[in-house]
Amino acid sequence: MLLALDVGNTNIVAGIYQGTERLVTWRFDTVRSATPEALAENLLPALAKYPPAEIAIASVVPPLEEALRLCCQQLLGYSPLFVRSECESGIRLHYSPPASLGVDRLCNVVGCVEKYGYPAIVIDFGTATKLEAVAENGDYLGGAILPGIGVSIEALLSRAARLFEIEWKIPERAIGHSSEEALQSGFVYGFAGQAEYLIQKFREEMGCRAQVIATGGHAPQIAPACPSIDVLDPFLTLDGLCHLYARQKG
Repeated sequence: MLLALDVGNTNIVAGIYQGTERLVTWRFDTVRSATPEALAENLLPALAKYPPAEIAIASVVPPLEEALRLCCQQLLGYSPLFVRSECESGIRLHYSPPASLGVDRLCNVVGCVEKYGYPAIVIDFGTATKLEAVAENGDYLGGAILPGIGVSIEALLSRAARLFEIEWKIPERAIGHSSEEALQSGFVYGFAGQAEYLIQKFREEMGCRAQVIATGGHAPQIAPACPSIDVLDPFLTLDGLCHLYARQKG
């Protein structure tokens, strides 16, 4: 079995795979100063039930990688493979330089191609909101990056003393009748509108109606408000990492 770790700036998403079958997943907060022991505490309960033979890591948090390596080697007894964006993916990348493409974005592209085919657009509602375009011939064309939902909300609340945390849900109307409703409308419909416009521009430039797959921690809140999104797949990045790892081992 394979332990796959998608190490993002906000969360670490972990999954156990038997081949390409995902058996179990869990997530925990990304703490850049975490010790190997603290990381192991978040992994060992699941590993006791599903002991892996191998570990694959896709990380966009370089300061945490040494602790991850020591955790795997000294506490779990495995030598992990860090999958990098310059690895052989089987997909032609129209990106310059290719190594500058975040490994999480590459995992999304690989997961999309393997699971849904192409042409396609992947939109990842994570710490940053990222869109990726896969052409009709399967080539990766490039994408877009903009501030993520959580980052934007934190920035707004930190600078606006009269605003406050709200419950995440799709509001009944766009015109809010209270501060809570107004914030819900702005957050949900505002970010959904960003996504809809970018999807439209991508499709125009791609010259086709590419299917749209949404992933990321905030996707369940935003996707229902985006008519252009065809598939909600919360674990696309993790599945893509599993496929990339299999290619590297092969």
